[in-house]
Amino acid sequence: MIVLHSTKYGDSSLIVHVYSEMHGRTGLLLRGAGRSRSTRSDLRVIHSLSVLDVTISPRTNKGSLLSVQEFAQAFPLPTLRANFLKSTLCLFVGELLYRTLRESSPDSELYRFLVYAIRMLESLEDRYCANFHLWFLVGYASQLGFLPQNDHSPERNCFHIPTARFERQPTWADESWFSPFCSELLSDLLRLEIGEVLTRPLSSEKRNDFCRAMLRYLRYHTDSDFEIKSLDVLSQVLHP
Repeated sequence: MIVLHSTKYGDSSLIVHVYSEMHGRTGLLLRGAGRSRSTRSDLRVIHSLSVLDVTISPRTNKGSLLSVQEFAQAFPLPTLRANFLKSTLCLFVGELLYRTLRESSPDSELYRFLVYAIRMLESLEDRYCANFHLWFLVGYASQLGFLPQNDHSPERNCFHIPTARFERQPTWADESWFSPFCSELLSDLLRLEIGEVLTRPLSSEKRNDFCRAMLRYLRYHTDSDFEIKSLDVLSQVLHP
């Protein structure tokens, strides 16, 4: 199960929002969390994008949260917690998933993509992390079924969000259009290998512009008006 977000519940319990290969998006209830020293130590593995092996108690009624009998880290992710850049990227991705993944049937392909992305981020050197969230946004849109058609050309040089197509640059563009630069970058991210994406030089301003454009794209196609509060923090961390 992938941790998206956690909230304190009562004096000693925790609600953990997760995405599971078996259950899809769901909520877990950890009773007595933090009550003892050993439990507090165990809770250190619960952070954005940590992956857990969880034993669930039988559900008492259909609408209740899943109650946790025991949990443990599925595999170690030491740098995602200790490395400030990576932990900030985890906050951004975790918040994005928390805001956009709805209660739904499980999707094994999406779950495998998320685990692959998490393990890749854990393995990356810092110098290759700055474009990770851009690669993730495009890949995540694809997993949700919103893969843009890559028909970019000099004549069709602006990406139109509602149609998910590249079109001729309009004389007047609103928020439903990517800028020419973001459109070209989207086309590049759709065709490049991941290593080329992660090593592509980009200014912090261009990186931020593309990220905000992709969030507009996801808002439109998920039909949800979400805000990602951690984006401002991530932008500051990535600013040279």
